[in-house]
Amino acid sequence: MDALWSILLGAGDLLGPVLVAMLTVPIMGYLKRAAGWIDGLAAGFQQILVVLIAAGLTWLGVMLNVALPTDLSLFAEADVSALLSAAMAYGIHAGKKARAT
Repeated sequence: MDALWSILLGAGDLLGPVLVAMLTVPIMGYLKRAAGWIDGLAAGFQQILVVLIAAGLTWLGVMLNVALPTDLSLFAEADVSALLSAAMAYGIHAGKKARAT
């Protein structure tokens, strides 16, 4: 049984990127539809949803035994740059949304 499990895990390492690629397109479609629905929610509900999504992704990482670094020194320079870019994009989006209303 252990031999079969190790073979399956080894196959998962090879097939993982293929499965991710195959799932990305339909998931993106669902996310686009969900984004329209989420934008229609009141701001308070949007904030609650952000907390629920963050908690769910953290739980998923724990269940999959994926290390989630909590110290910025554990991130590579590119990771920190991506996080800063995302934060700036969020700020720009919030500014445009505030001006539109």
